[in-house]
Amino acid sequence: MKTNRLTTEHLLFALALLLGLGLRLLNLGQAPLSDSESAWALQALSVAQGGNLSIGSQPGYVFLTGALFWLFNDSNTIARLLPALAGSVLILTPLFFRPYLGRGAAVILAFGLALDPGLAAISRQAGSPIVAASCAVIAAGFIFQRRARPGGFFAGLALLCGVALWMGLLGVGLTLIILRWRKSLPNLDDIAEKKNDPAPFDWRASLKQGAITLAITLFLVGSLFFSCPQGLGAWLLSIPDFLKGWVTPSGMPALRLAAGLAVYQPIALIFGLVCIVHFLIKNHISKPLVKSLILWFALSFLISFSYAGRSMGDLVWSLLPLWTLASLELAYLFTPGENPWISIGQAALTFVLLCIAWLIFASMARAGDIFLDWRLLAQLIGALSLLVFAAYLISLGWTWQETRPGLAWGSVAFLSLYMLSAAWGATQYSAGGKELYRQDLWYPAPLTGDADLLVSTLEDLSLWNTNHHETIDIRLAVDAPSMRWVLRDFQNIEIASTQTPVSDLVNLPPDELPLIIITYPLDSDLNLSAAYRGQDFAWQIYPDWDTSLPPSWLSWLVFRNAPQESYQVILWARADIFPGGLLESEMTDSAEP
Repeated sequence: MKTNRLTTEHLLFALALLLGLGLRLLNLGQAPLSDSESAWALQALSVAQGGNLSIGSQPGYVFLTGALFWLFNDSNTIARLLPALAGSVLILTPLFFRPYLGRGAAVILAFGLALDPGLAAISRQAGSPIVAASCAVIAAGFIFQRRARPGGFFAGLALLCGVALWMGLLGVGLTLIILRWRKSLPNLDDIAEKKNDPAPFDWRASLKQGAITLAITLFLVGSLFFSCPQGLGAWLLSIPDFLKGWVTPSGMPALRLAAGLAVYQPIALIFGLVCIVHFLIKNHISKPLVKSLILWFALSFLISFSYAGRSMGDLVWSLLPLWTLASLELAYLFTPGENPWISIGQAALTFVLLCIAWLIFASMARAGDIFLDWRLLAQLIGALSLLVFAAYLISLGWTWQETRPGLAWGSVAFLSLYMLSAAWGATQYSAGGKELYRQDLWYPAPLTGDADLLVSTLEDLSLWNTNHHETIDIRLAVDAPSMRWVLRDFQNIEIASTQTPVSDLVNLPPDELPLIIITYPLDSDLNLSAAYRGQDFAWQIYPDWDTSLPPSWLSWLVFRNAPQESYQVILWARADIFPGGLLESEMTDSAEP
């Protein structure tokens, strides 16, 4: 009888999953939702409350998150929970393709997907493309394993995930078309042999089963079990939205995508490129597989680069093949020589010298970009030259087969530490978290600033006047999804755009003025300073640079410090709601002699 035993491979996959879950779930709701996140979260909240529904092009996220709101609560954490779980499950998808990748490459790929700063960052964003990517890869994995029904189920979920899916399908579709034209598609019979499954497989019957399951998934999930039938057509809105993105610029420079890869994914980029060069020089890995991955990466990156409505999240479709290429190369480079102790010594020396080089680089960044310290630059060049010279000497004393694993182990250990630090900073200290001055590329602008301070101020004012935290009357003149999401629990909110305009307040008697008004900085023809006390809050935070990297790129690379611009909102509280406050309107002042 066959028994399932716990192996080292299983433990490594479990460790990768735990690391990925920690980065994605820790303090998940700490940062306030941005405008783009809030727009999707508000739709999900409307589903949970059974209100007037206006479903966008992501009915999968909206309906599933709405169900979570109904079951638990409408918090920031729950709004981001589905992408966080989807990004975590993506870590285990190399298990599907282990027969074709090899065990070593599959484990390395799992750790790469777990620690990647970009994937971790977009997994903490409501409505992010990670859900589409994860469902699509899982569907492909089940199809690879010849399990059509679960493959069709996840394919149906992927179709409900909006524009991001069409971005990925375009890259994959073009790759398959070119490979078919060049007659270079991987042979499915070879896959069956690798799985030790020589039995014939009826692809036509399997395709029929998968299509039926996909249709059932679209009808059930796309309509929330027929309770919201308008969702059945909402997912089709993603097609015109995707086409519109080709002509509607997002304002992001195209080169910022390349900068994001170089800064946040050094392991994937360096060893992925090494795999491509190594493949061209010496065919040491499965030729059809590497050729397919190279073409997929090139086309996906080219599509993201050319797309006018581009965002950093679009790179998820480029990272998947790039990380796979890097994992295949690292599995080859990690193979130890005859004397592993030489490789271990080489790895330790490489790690120490790279750490010293980074400390020197950080000192240069702290000194600033204007006055470059040539002594520090000479030390940096010396440390890197010593690394190259030591590797050359070791290869002369022993062999390149002993030196190669040591260089790979040491450099990957250092770059993994760098990548983990970047992932921790991107997930725990950015996007409106603990340090608002940090600027990370993987979060869409604008970020939401002083949301917690605004809510606590309103709750205090409400408690003073109504003995409840969320019952004070508020006139809202800020048309931003993030503001509507933050104030979702306040019961008495009047939207200025649909009720009395804010400019008409000057015509109201003093005792009929709203208790609370929230506006953008007021125009000159509206002066409430006599009747109200105001406090400004930094609400929308934009990066104050239009280039690929910030002007002081050296400091940003190490400390993520970059100039930013914030748009304020003003909370006006009527003067008489404060202890000892007196209500005196501007009209009363102007009537006095």
